[in-house]
Amino acid sequence: NIIRGHTSSSIGGFTGIQNTGTVTSALNITNNQIGDGVAGAITMSSASILGIVSGILVGPIFFTSQTNISNNNFQGIVIQVLSPVQVQLITIQHGISSLVTNNTFTNLNINTTANFCFIASTVDFFSNSTHTVTNNSIVGTFTKTGASLNFWLYYSQSLTGTNVSETCTGNNFSNISLAGTSVFNGFFCNSVTAKNISNNTISNITGGSGDMNILTVSGSTNGTVSGNTISNITSPGN
Repeated sequence: NIIRGHTSSSIGGFTGIQNTGTVTSALNITNNQIGDGVAGAITMSSASILGIVSGILVGPIFFTSQTNISNNNFQGIVIQVLSPVQVQLITIQHGISSLVTNNTFTNLNINTTANFCFIASTVDFFSNSTHTVTNNSIVGTFTKTGASLNFWLYYSQSLTGTNVSETCTGNNFSNISLAGTSVFNGFFCNSVTAKNISNNTISNITGGSGDMNILTVSGSTNGTVSGNTISNITSPGN
């Protein structure tokens, strides 16, 4: 699917793809272009957007299936007037196990004073499940021109489940510029899982006056953080 060339002057949000039904086998959201080189996904002209901008949203319907989000591209989310609209490009709210892989985020410039997140997993993990985020990357550059609040590369928080594994490996989030007091949170993994955060690249990051938190790993006693390349991080305000 290609979703492109949309415009909105309303105060509502935007969602590219959302699952709203019950799935009992497997949910595959693959090979979609939410914006491309011909036209961006959405151009929003309101100065007071109240909704949330989502690229791919899984949930909030409860279902018992594996979620696979792979080979999707996100491009051209234009907020013309600085606005406090929250932007989350991939969000998983329900499901058993999940795989988020080979997604690209191409030359995005996000003009918001609210929170921004590339990939968020807010599901309460099922016991004996696996959750993998691998080989996702920024293509070109990413800029958040609106100041303040939080910025995440990957956000995960779950307080349930036993024998759960969470793997983040081979991702490349580079060439990022943040404005003002935005807080760079990088990878934030706060869940009761066995974690493997390895061989990711986070480089060429220019922050503002907010804190720079590159890797935050907490919530369990079993984890590996190794082989990550973290380089050329600057924060003029700190």
